[in-house]
Amino acid sequence: MRSEIDYSEMEINKGEEGIQMRRLHALWAAVLAAAVMDYWGGQLSRPAANRWLQSRNTGLGSFEFVCSILDLDPSEARIHITSSEGRASITLNKRRQATARARAASKETKQRVARENHAAQQNA
Repeated sequence: MRSEIDYSEMEINKGEEGIQMRRLHALWAAVLAAAVMDYWGGQLSRPAANRWLQSRNTGLGSFEFVCSILDLDPSEARIHITSSEGRASITLNKRRQATARARAASKETKQRVARENHAAQQNA
């Protein structure tokens, strides 16, 4: 069952309203990602995440509501999230995040060294 407002049908690419809708979409995508991480992340958080994922509630903040905003079929999303395929995608995502953090740290280091070299040349 979908929420009463079908956000997937809204125009999301025009002006300030489009920006607001993209932010809304990003917020609820982050909520879903956090729940998936909780589901696969550990014994303490898994029961709560599982209750949220399996709930048929359609109210604000529910799994069904989030799926409606993200234009996902809740039944298919549940199957994917709770399957070994879902776990594999989480592992891959963690690797990508670690690689991105390493690249960002490397870029920051290069920028710092360049600033230091520039300052040394200015003082010479």
